[in-house]
Amino acid sequence: MNKYVAAVIGFLLVLLNGFSLSADEQRVVRVGAFNYYPAIFKDRDGAVKGFYVDTLTELGQRENIRFEYVYGSWSEGLERIKTGEVDLLTSVAYTDERAEFLDYGTIPLLTVWGELYVQPSSEIDGIRAVQGAKVGVMKGDFNARYFIDLVKKFTISCEFVELESFDDVFTAIAAKKVDAGVVNSTYGVAKQHEYGLRSSGIVFNPFDIHFAVAKGKNQRLLALLDRYLHSWRHQADSPYTKARQKWSHGNTGIIQHIPRWLVTSFAALVVMAFGAGVFVLVLKRQVRNRTRSLAESSQQYQQLSARLHALLAAVPDIIMEAGIDRVYTWANSAGKEFFGDDVVG
Repeated sequence: MNKYVAAVIGFLLVLLNGFSLSADEQRVVRVGAFNYYPAIFKDRDGAVKGFYVDTLTELGQRENIRFEYVYGSWSEGLERIKTGEVDLLTSVAYTDERAEFLDYGTIPLLTVWGELYVQPSSEIDGIRAVQGAKVGVMKGDFNARYFIDLVKKFTISCEFVELESFDDVFTAIAAKKVDAGVVNSTYGVAKQHEYGLRSSGIVFNPFDIHFAVAKGKNQRLLALLDRYLHSWRHQADSPYTKARQKWSHGNTGIIQHIPRWLVTSFAALVVMAFGAGVFVLVLKRQVRNRTRSLAESSQQYQQLSARLHALLAAVPDIIMEAGIDRVYTWANSAGKEFFGDDVVG
């Protein structure tokens, strides 16, 4: 009997221990990483670091998750999520094509935009100036796709060079292998001085970037990330906010959601464009009315002048007109008869 009780107790202890191990078991999530400084990148020591990494590390400590990073190009990351080599992607912009194999988080990581960068001495200062230029773009990049469509709409012809990363795009511009390059705004602001480049002022297509997982997989992970993002994005002292401040060296505008200056600038441009349009229409109308008025006045003057000359021509007395140089410019019949026809002029 005692042996039986001991066996049961031993079995229960093993079972409870098994449950404890299962509860304490740490989950591993493989993240597709690429060079997107300062959000995520590989440092000189080979470690993957950045704003996203710090945020995920803090979340992992709270939820007993270890995030492992599989580094490569952006296009390689898209292929790896398809094959199951990675469980999670960061910085994913929505497209219908990607939605066929990805599920997106509902809370955006950031709102960013595309920007065209050039050499300091470049004369490219507007979209029309891109005509005939060689433009570097990152393979598979959402910004690149939009910019290519943009120049087509303006019927601008230029050559596009596909490269593996934003770093490669900036390197090509600095080496003058291309005339300009399309990058994400966050990367551009953070890296432009390192490469000695500047923004061309051509800014386009603000859009949200999200966490994403393979279609139909890791739904609980995606919901967990959404829950933390929803909370942390609105807290001034959250791990998310502190990580942004750390990697932007206090200048959170580098990796801000929607910068106030951009919204203000776009609004100002719209107002200015509308105002300019109204001014041009009003000016055209005034010019048209003034031109019509002058034409009518000129016609009336000519008619009056003709009538006056007809009346004066019938007067028997000599009547003549002279200019300031005292040369006669007109004479009535009596004047011409007395002085001769050649008196005028």
